[in-house]
Amino acid sequence: MDLGVQIEPQFGFSYADVLGIAREAETAGFRALWVSDHLFLGADAVATDCLEAWTLLAALAVDTKKIRLGPMVTAQSYRNPALLAKIAAGVDQMSGGRVEFGVGAGWKEVEYKAYGYEFPDAPTRVTQLVETLEICTQLWTKDKASYRGKHYRIEDAVSSPKPVQRPFPIWIGGTKPRVMRIAAKYAQWFNMSNPGQAAGPRIAELNEMLPEACKAVGRDPAFSQAHAGASFARFQNAFMQYSDDIDHEIAEARRSAETAVQLDEQDPTANLMMGRSLWLEDQLESSIPWLDRAITLSPNYAQAHYSRAWTHMILCQGEAGQRNARAALRLSPIDPLRYAMIAIDGFTQAMLGDDAEGAVLVDRAAREPRAHVMIAVMAAISQVWAGNEQRSRYWREQINLRGADMSADVFLGSFPFKEGLVRNRVLSALSRIGL
Repeated sequence: MDLGVQIEPQFGFSYADVLGIAREAETAGFRALWVSDHLFLGADAVATDCLEAWTLLAALAVDTKKIRLGPMVTAQSYRNPALLAKIAAGVDQMSGGRVEFGVGAGWKEVEYKAYGYEFPDAPTRVTQLVETLEICTQLWTKDKASYRGKHYRIEDAVSSPKPVQRPFPIWIGGTKPRVMRIAAKYAQWFNMSNPGQAAGPRIAELNEMLPEACKAVGRDPAFSQAHAGASFARFQNAFMQYSDDIDHEIAEARRSAETAVQLDEQDPTANLMMGRSLWLEDQLESSIPWLDRAITLSPNYAQAHYSRAWTHMILCQGEAGQRNARAALRLSPIDPLRYAMIAIDGFTQAMLGDDAEGAVLVDRAAREPRAHVMIAVMAAISQVWAGNEQRSRYWREQINLRGADMSADVFLGSFPFKEGLVRNRVLSALSRIGL
């Protein structure tokens, strides 16, 4: 589940209030913090402060470290589209690649009139939204951009720096089929922003209408992430030895990952799963460019850093493995695979020569409720290396209690260490614990 926090600055929040909420959300492990884009609460709200959305996001970009940030959603007509593109790219730079660009047609007529903005009818505002997206996406990707629409235009426009993230992730907010089609063409996510309607009917309407919108613009309604998700399920079945037909799971993991990449080669999850599927085929070196690309596309993607840490560990590159494992833990402190991140951190610590501290970390990982039996094996190995026979026997008993069909071959099938000395040390420890 993806959890975020939404703040409405027009209700009088001070910057200290917003920053405090952002830091608490960051510590608690929420993925994103959103702010609405309004100019004031109401016509008579003269004593109620309302921080402007993009200056607020710029400050948060500097004063937070991990949580993703964005407007939900910015009104396309409050700022010239080219200036909006430049502002958003700049804030993404300030944040280190943590901004998600939420945009909509705009709706709050009282603000338009008070600030002297034209407030055309809804179809016109939606057309302006399309032109804004054309201008923004061109300025984010081209050295010089030109576009002439009915309402907005640019000519040989230069916008630098570009966003850190390529592509720059886009949310589009709205309710009608036309806006859904726009989202299907330009965006990664759609925010069905109709708070006057109960959530149940909105979800049912979205499930029915959004696939049709995708088909209308030639986009696979399943999106690449659905296929990436299928690849992940197959990967888990093979990697964790859950299936009786490992070869079938390996083939399906690869097939689904390839489909995901074909649908959207800029999708970080598709690239991640392409890399992971190659692990299963013992193509570790070939997996690395895919995992690195996932990190490039989404620098704060904890799962990509975790996967890269695993490849470093298997290649016996201790320092790099520890660096990526700790980055993953920092970026996603409540991740379901936190136990595995801690285990890699500890195992690489031991590989670097600190057996005692490494054993403490892997032991801690193996004690987490979700921890897979493979982590218990890593804990037993680490305790042997640290000279703690009593603790290694404890973990051997835990492996037996779980009824796992575990052996040295099974363990090394999932953790095929490539460097001879480390592999021999692992084999020796497995022999000591009777595997």
